[in-house]
Amino acid sequence: MSAAYLPADYQRRAVDVLEQLHDGIERKIAHTKIMADETTDASERQTCRAMAAAYRSMIDDIAVFIQREQGQ
Repeated sequence: MSAAYLPADYQRRAVDVLEQLHDGIERKIAHTKIMADETTDASERQTCRAMAAAYRSMIDDIAVFIQREQGQ
């Protein structure tokens, strides 16, 4: 017999997944910044910094989704 989830259970699971995505993207930002610092190629450095900025935008969006989900 399977147990039914309550709406709060679904909400907690959704928030857990969003938080894991957030943390994973934070690690990608840190790695991309290391790559930018270690390269001697100016074009590659600029690309890495642009990627870090795109990742930052993604985690900002995820933070909004987390807040929205927790507010329900």
